[in-house]
Amino acid sequence: RSLIQLNQADLLGMVGTFQSAGASVGAYSTANAWSKILGTLESPAAASLDALAQWVPSGGSSEQVAQADCTNGTLPLFTNGALTYVQYTATYDYDVIC
Repeated sequence: RSLIQLNQADLLGMVGTFQSAGASVGAYSTANAWSKILGTLESPAAASLDALAQWVPSGGSSEQVAQADCTNGTLPLFTNGALTYVQYTATYDYDVIC
């Protein structure tokens, strides 16, 4: 098995475990990192990862910029799931709910 296949299997196992416990599951990543770690989600099982909700870093340094990023369509997304959180960095990392 390739590293990509192992990464997909690992993430599928974690998602399945949390979902079977009744939790909502999403992923934090960037589009670039997601594709490098998971490759193309071709198998039916791996394709289910494409529906995960997204938590994305904005690159902005204020709550206002992050809130705008929730709706302006400029962030590169990595799944077809809903954008649920955007992170911004001021002194620390903060998140806004989209």
